[in-house]
Amino acid sequence: LDFESYKALVKGLTAFGDREQGTPRNAAANDWIEAQLRSWGYTTERIRYEHEGMPREQVFATKVGRTVPGEMYIIGGHMDGRGGGEAANDDGSGTALVMEIARVLASPEIETARSIRFALWNNEETGLQGAQAYVDQVAVPHQPVLAVARILVQRHIRDQPDLRHGALDGIKRPGHQTIWIIGF
Repeated sequence: LDFESYKALVKGLTAFGDREQGTPRNAAANDWIEAQLRSWGYTTERIRYEHEGMPREQVFATKVGRTVPGEMYIIGGHMDGRGGGEAANDDGSGTALVMEIARVLASPEIETARSIRFALWNNEETGLQGAQAYVDQVAVPHQPVLAVARILVQRHIRDQPDLRHGALDGIKRPGHQTIWIIGF
């Protein structure tokens, strides 16, 4: 991972402001994320869903594994945010980390045995609707998801129920785990 590249991604995300879901800032940030992923050679997909009667979208991309492509790891962070500092803390920095990992793994010299999906969730600030849309529309019941790394980088974590029970638990299978990577 390259720290300068990571910082540039954080700056790129914060240029849109807080990226609050349902705003033009959020839509523009989604477009920017998708453009970055495509510039690294990924084919992207969008999930479209509604929240409180309003349309929402989010982007994901997958590095297909070479020997066991049907088994997958998911690395995700939520791209929406609200609050001061252009939402760099919650969760621009986590989204940038997911994107930086995707950038590095996009290199044709790097091969993975299993597929790795990079998911940039939306509507997490209002209760995990983006993750639930993924489970409802994309998750395949019998596709082995080996682990889900949910990256949330922020200074404060209070009694947040989503840290205990999240929508992505819907794609967990017996013997698999959700991994929280939380930076303070």
